[in-house]
Amino acid sequence: MKIALLGPTSPSNNAIARYTTLLCAHLKMSHEVELFPLAPPHRAGRPGASQAPSNAKQHAALNPLNPISWLRTVKRLRRFEPDLLLLPWHSLHWAPQFFLVCSLVKLRACARVAYLCHHVHSGESSLPARLCTRLAFRVADAFLLHSVEDDRKLQAMQPSKPRIRVHYPNCGTFTPTGITRSVARAALSVAGNVVLFFGFARPYQGLEDFLQAMPLILQQTDVTLLVVGEFWKKEEELRTLAKRLHVRNNVIFHVRYVPNNEVEIYFAAADLVVLPSVSATAGEIAQIAYAMRKPVMGTRIGALPELIEHGQTGYLVDAQNPGAICDAVVDFFLEKRARQMEPSLAQMPDKFSWVHLVSAIEQLAAQIRGKELPAAQGAAQ
Repeated sequence: MKIALLGPTSPSNNAIARYTTLLCAHLKMSHEVELFPLAPPHRAGRPGASQAPSNAKQHAALNPLNPISWLRTVKRLRRFEPDLLLLPWHSLHWAPQFFLVCSLVKLRACARVAYLCHHVHSGESSLPARLCTRLAFRVADAFLLHSVEDDRKLQAMQPSKPRIRVHYPNCGTFTPTGITRSVARAALSVAGNVVLFFGFARPYQGLEDFLQAMPLILQQTDVTLLVVGEFWKKEEELRTLAKRLHVRNNVIFHVRYVPNNEVEIYFAAADLVVLPSVSATAGEIAQIAYAMRKPVMGTRIGALPELIEHGQTGYLVDAQNPGAICDAVVDFFLEKRARQMEPSLAQMPDKFSWVHLVSAIEQLAAQIRGKELPAAQGAAQ
């Protein structure tokens, strides 16, 4: 099968770029694949701006601010003549470009279009934003999803189009190099019970809820919260909240974008990774945690219920519930659950193999071409 993959890729270091790059490599093992890059973001002062290297070549990429690049991408896609065009759906900002490119490609080629939905729409989406999403989805022939929640959202928007759900795959770019817990903690100047919040601190990711839980946690056990990443909400507001809650001495902020080669030290230093999301969560941070053999406390939101086995690889709690967050964290440390979870954590990378995602894409392509293949065991969920 000839597959065109349109999406962000290396050298950008964001989660979607890593996903696209790895997917391309795995698809190439059994298909003819050509990658059509999206231009790295250049948004000074905005989270993710540091992802784009200053010498990144833009002339061959689809640039949201350059309509000429849209038409150039269409021309290149038509020349390739793909059977399937795959687009990772992760931001409504790409809706106009995706709609135009896919529409023009389908006019002159036999390609079918499938979206790989990291989330159907985020918790921050307004009504106009959701209308843009509906417009972009009109040109899709099928969808691949990573969570039951997104399956429900898509059912409301596109009830008749084929779709398949598969676990968010593991993070093959993150393999522990052997940094020990003691070395990592010495480098970061942390000690005792350490929980890690990692990634972009966008409002819907629930960092405020975890801060609200901290006074309850500290009444029962000593914990340090390590907050690492870039912020969509002003850092000073979070620092002020921590101070108002009288937990400032137990919260350490590392406000920066962390490149791949520096990720491991933060996970090595932590005992528990926390994802107190409110809405629209994919699974990359949980998969990084599993690659580092770290348990995860997450909410019953997005892809997290499909990734976290409650009591085995971490905890699932209700969103926006500081009391439930407190109970999970306190149970983990006071009952010394880390050792109990080690056997289950060791099985996670194989369970979320990229083989399952590739198989699901092959099944979806067969369905939309009217040649449904037998389901590969364990591929689709």
